[in-house]
Amino acid sequence: MGAGLLRRHYAKKEVVDLSEKTLTELKAMAKEKGIEGYSTLNKEALIESLKE
Repeated sequence: MGAGLLRRHYAKKEVVDLSEKTLTELKAMAKEKGIEGYSTLNKEALIESLKE
């Protein structure tokens, strides 16, 4: 597997894992990461914020 393909594989897996988490789990992760305003974000916005 090439480096680019491997990187894309793991990046995609991360998105799948995040989308399988509950809103409560995502908010806890955002709090740990210090993301401001996380409590008002919806699931999709939390996933985007956590990917940054």
